[in-house]
Amino acid sequence: IERVLVLGDQPALKRPIAAATVLDALPRACERDAALCEEVRRYLGSLTRTVGISYASLTAAGGSGADTALPNRHGMSSQSNYEAAIAAYWQPADFLLVTGGVLAYDGEATPTGTVVSIGNDLAQIDLGFRDRRWSPAQDNAMLLSTQAATMPSVTISNYRPLTKAKLRYEAFIGRMSESSNIVTSSGTTTGNPQLAGLHVSIEPFPGWSLGVGRIMQYGGGDREESFSDLLDAFFNPADNDNTGTAEDFGNQLASVTSQFVLGDPIPMTVYFEYAGEDTSTLS
Repeated sequence: IERVLVLGDQPALKRPIAAATVLDALPRACERDAALCEEVRRYLGSLTRTVGISYASLTAAGGSGADTALPNRHGMSSQSNYEAAIAAYWQPADFLLVTGGVLAYDGEATPTGTVVSIGNDLAQIDLGFRDRRWSPAQDNAMLLSTQAATMPSVTISNYRPLTKAKLRYEAFIGRMSESSNIVTSSGTTTGNPQLAGLHVSIEPFPGWSLGVGRIMQYGGGDREESFSDLLDAFFNPADNDNTGTAEDFGNQLASVTSQFVLGDPIPMTVYFEYAGEDTSTLS
């Protein structure tokens, strides 16, 4: 899929990649690599039925030494002896897709991939355990990735770009795992913090994309988590979210990303990513 996008002069700043995006890149990619094109067409064909299996895998492993978290493996560590994953889908209508999935390894099992998707190419709502990775890099991300176990979330996004600038957006709110170390003005509290995010990107020229992303962790237990306060902190973080006290609404991170596809003479991509605590240098 990544090779098809490069050959098709199609930049990608976030994952998962919509099948429609891959289809748009195929005509150009087929001119350069017919064998790859046929392989990807067969894979996409397996996802266009009314009912089917999206993926299934089983991995066995053995290890020794320190118990180390593995990158982009949903929280799995080096001491896990196995990893199993499967997902099946049902699409009764063009505007509705239901997927049931599970991911398991030693000590953990989550319904990763269990999602109900409703909408169209301009506004699709996803409800469930949906993964996301916001980065032009293929194997890592500074802002958001699959490093931790998948959380339940509500997402709205488009997979067909809007306007001549090819605007793409994605916004979500997710529920994180329970923590007993949530700081408040009177001590600590126990609860499930929330994680919200917004990613927007454009393509000023063919093959060149620019994107910005923001995520905010907030709420949980006795902490405030109303939607109006979330909007205040999101649009005015200097006054609501970076006061340096326990009264901060939450904690935010921001990123700026860009990717440029160099199609000739050697197909390749050049990307840039910068991320950090937003407004951290403001007084």
